[in-house]
Amino acid sequence: MRISGNIYLKGDKSITHRAIMLASICNGESMVNNVPHSEDILSTINALSICGIKIKNKNGNLSIIGNTFKHPSIDIDCGNSGTSMRLMTGLLSSKKIRCRLIGDKSLSSRPMDRIVNPMRELGFDVLSTQGCAPIQLQSFEIQKDKEIHISIPSAQVKSALIFSSLIEGNNIKISEKYKTRDHLERLIDSINYRVLKISNNEITINHTAEQAWKGFEINLPGDISSASYFIAAATLLPGSELVINNVLLNNRRLGFIKSLIKMGANILISDEVYRHNERIGKLTIIGVKKLVPINVPSENIPSMVDEVPILSLVCSYASGTSIISGLDELRYKESDRLEGILNILTSMGVDIKISGSDIAISGKNKLYNTTNLNNYDDHRLAMMISIAQLIARGRIEYPDCINISFPDFKELLNKVII
Repeated sequence: MRISGNIYLKGDKSITHRAIMLASICNGESMVNNVPHSEDILSTINALSICGIKIKNKNGNLSIIGNTFKHPSIDIDCGNSGTSMRLMTGLLSSKKIRCRLIGDKSLSSRPMDRIVNPMRELGFDVLSTQGCAPIQLQSFEIQKDKEIHISIPSAQVKSALIFSSLIEGNNIKISEKYKTRDHLERLIDSINYRVLKISNNEITINHTAEQAWKGFEINLPGDISSASYFIAAATLLPGSELVINNVLLNNRRLGFIKSLIKMGANILISDEVYRHNERIGKLTIIGVKKLVPINVPSENIPSMVDEVPILSLVCSYASGTSIISGLDELRYKESDRLEGILNILTSMGVDIKISGSDIAISGKNKLYNTTNLNNYDDHRLAMMISIAQLIARGRIEYPDCINISFPDFKELLNKVII
């Protein structure tokens, strides 16, 4: 069995959320193309629709008429999407929309004070429920000339604060300890270059008249996090040759690929272009017979936080002990992913240990069990298990939770298995 094919992926979810939200505050029509039909993206679309934004979806191409906001008459249900809830908190605060944001059981247990506290520092009256959802937006008197420091490595926090400051803010400065995903900054700069001034890890946001925000069109690049499962499968199956076209190559999202290359993976990047300030290109992955272990320092985690589960699986096949450090954030995802990785890989026969926020994985050539494993109803853990089942040449399971981020996963994987 091997992986072979030439595929395209639906749009990167991180950019998609931000592009749709940015379109909602622009004047006139914007077009956002190649939108994934994942449940998380639908949560953002539904949230904005409840708030009066007119969105038409034609085969994954969205037409969005911006600046038609209204106060919602019902709660805004963000489903399982932490990105939707956190970024919408900032966006709707900037538009002075009084509302209540809710989520499902999983989302309602995830930390929201990381958004609420800095928003209150800016002057917004935003309330959480014991540090979690629901979130209530009540009043919106933003302070001028305010500096906010983000100590948590979270692009969601950064994006929420940028959105909250876009319309009413004046000389708001945001600094972050770690360099996180910068898709919103890149997209804003491509549309209205006067708004942001960026220097190292500091972002200064200047007030800009609403009429300066004009509609735009973006063709979304393929999702690099979704690509990671196919990259792992092609790498681990000798004789494989897989091409992934038009995929996002933002440097702050390439931690997984850079780690695999250090381990001995054969991955070629070609056909590079830039669109809306984002680097996009083609990946060619050739299967290899042997991988060496790797040490991943904590400062590299923000560039690969969603890919840690699948990287952990790859490390399970390397000839030696790999160490991945600084994984605190994994405890606050759809599940406690750090604990999930430990339990799943242990059940597969992997020698894995957790020390604080670090994991050590001793690789071997074959895993003895890939069936009847608890995926904790977490889409990324579920896809990690599916790839393990593929490598073990067993029956591949596709739990419904995968639809949260990657509903095309089964179809595409079956397409490239030969």
